[in-house]
Amino acid sequence: MEIDIVPFQARLERVAFNNHMQIVQCADIESVDKPPVEHFIRAIVIGQSFGDKLMERLGSEDFNFHINLIKNHIANTAYQIYHLLTIEGYDALITEPTFLKSNSSDNLNHTFAKLAGVGHTGKNNFFVSPTYGVKIVICSVLTNAPLEFDPEFNMSLCKKCSVCDNNDYIDSVIKCPYGKNKTDE
Repeated sequence: MEIDIVPFQARLERVAFNNHMQIVQCADIESVDKPPVEHFIRAIVIGQSFGDKLMERLGSEDFNFHINLIKNHIANTAYQIYHLLTIEGYDALITEPTFLKSNSSDNLNHTFAKLAGVGHTGKNNFFVSPTYGVKIVICSVLTNAPLEFDPEFNMSLCKKCSVCDNNDYIDSVIKCPYGKNKTDE
């Protein structure tokens, strides 16, 4: 039995919003030919931002503790979305939540978030969103469900910015000009 995909997609989004995700977007990933993406066609990208007060503690144990809480909350939300997809007979796979800096230039969460219109991988491999800057944690749920997808992010926020060029890692993150008006923790 086929389900009506529009109300189903709204249910998936409602799960994310009910769990206080500020980012809920969908990417068309049919063109991504890296494992484990082969038979998946969409990536539901979810994420949460955090404010300047937490960012000021970057590098401290307190900061790492709070980032891990955010990652766990996002992973739990991703599992709820995964569960809804699999109950309806779709395949799904959850990626590990990513914060800030990619360990490599081929980070799949960064790729999916760019394809979903969230932002892009900027200088120093930081993921940058025009709304939240670098103060976001993102995760993706891959699926073969034929969901509607958002347009790809096709600009560079870092093009005219040189904050990362002349500062160390922590200063670069704190001084990123994007997302400056977001002060909630």
